[in-house]
Amino acid sequence: VEHFKSKAFGQSPELKYEWSNLYPCTHEANSLKSKKDPESGYLDPCDINDDVEKDIFYELFFDGVACFGVRDTNNIKAKNTVKLLNKVHNGIDYPSNQKTKRLRLLIAKRERELVHSIAEWSLEDNLEKKFRLSNKIKFMLSYKSDFTMLLRSLDCVKKLPADFFDENHANL
Repeated sequence: VEHFKSKAFGQSPELKYEWSNLYPCTHEANSLKSKKDPESGYLDPCDINDDVEKDIFYELFFDGVACFGVRDTNNIKAKNTVKLLNKVHNGIDYPSNQKTKRLRLLIAKRERELVHSIAEWSLEDNLEKKFRLSNKIKFMLSYKSDFTMLLRSLDCVKKLPADFFDENHANL
């Protein structure tokens, strides 16, 4: 479990056991995050005032490598978040790159599964099979699924009909 707002160095001690400040996190990712929060903090994906998908660019490359960028260079929280996401996904040196390798492998596996499913769906003539594949794709692109934001950045996903996406979030 990761504390979104750090409890280290006496920062936000009142949030130590606050559910809204606790997030699931891998040990590798947690160890790459600084123990001290940067000035202005990070974008909070659970805060309605922070829209992570609108505030940052994201792109998924081959083999699970992800790249993140900030849309507004004046948005300090977005800049901090982009820096952290790039570090957690790709590492900043050989040791941290090795620590984050498992994450990239999981993303690559999910990416291949989605691309394969989309290709199968687009070629399928059997209505029942097409229905099953479309439901699988919809689930993979749902906000309830892993790596949704990155998977939605794929070109083949951007060409899917709007009904493949969660309500109010079609092809962001």
